[in-house]
Amino acid sequence: MGGKNSEMELFDCSKSILQQLEDKNCLLKGLEVFVKRDDLIDDLVSGNKWRKLKYNILAAKNGQFPRILTFGGAYSNHLGATAKACHVAGFESIGIVRGEELISESNETLKRCASFGMQLHFVTREDYVLRDDKSYIEQLHIDFPNTYIVPEGGSNFYGLSGCQEIWKDVPQDFTDVFVAAGTGTTAAGILSGMPEHCHLHVCSALKGDFLKDDIARKLEYGFHNEEFTEHCINRMTLYSEEIFGGYGKHTPQLFDFMQFVNEEFNLPLDQVYTAKAFYRLYQMIQNEEFGSSSKILFIHTGGLQGNFKS
Repeated sequence: MGGKNSEMELFDCSKSILQQLEDKNCLLKGLEVFVKRDDLIDDLVSGNKWRKLKYNILAAKNGQFPRILTFGGAYSNHLGATAKACHVAGFESIGIVRGEELISESNETLKRCASFGMQLHFVTREDYVLRDDKSYIEQLHIDFPNTYIVPEGGSNFYGLSGCQEIWKDVPQDFTDVFVAAGTGTTAAGILSGMPEHCHLHVCSALKGDFLKDDIARKLEYGFHNEEFTEHCINRMTLYSEEIFGGYGKHTPQLFDFMQFVNEEFNLPLDQVYTAKAFYRLYQMIQNEEFGSSSKILFIHTGGLQGNFKS
């Protein structure tokens, strides 16, 4: 794994442009709204996927592990991204997939994983719940020796560190940042590097407010500083997914909104994460919940391939 791979710049983050939304119909109420187009990094290892994998892959390389194992559901963007990233980096890959009834031909996501050489191991939903359990991880190390294990969604300190690098690519004068969230790793990374004057709006893809505690735990684990963690959490607002029915759910209203945003702002969104987060931002703009001097950044976390599941 020499040359370009040794630097772990396997996917070009410079493709992630900062797009200012043109307001042809005065829909943005005079506000400056920009989108960090991380979805353009790669067609599969897009959005926050490469940011969360980058330092995990580097750690596996430095530890001289020949293979990487991770976890995901049947339509997991993370599984697909890991399969391709490992293929490009020269690692074998193993995917622990939720759903004992599935096979590698069950859908396009799993077919893509297999096409990149990922060994897919299907487990019951009961076993999948144990994916973070210490004894379960120890058994995986026995079953798959000399293997580097990445948590579901790249949710560890390496993933957090990669997401922190978003701030290397954008100006520091934004007042508000919006991001969709699943595990909260991206949100924790953004918070840990965010300028003092900025406020983070986290739009959870799941119902409930438990993600706030998960983000706090990630910050505490990463920085071992309770005061820093509290300071970060106090500059964050979490929104539960209460509008479209919860994780993975959608309505005709959501698809109509996605089409509207693409036509109005030339901005494609995915149905699981970014469309719901942008809907929250758009409604807040329409309700005039921002001051006139606000400068807003929406971070596009990718996942567009998830719009085509079948």
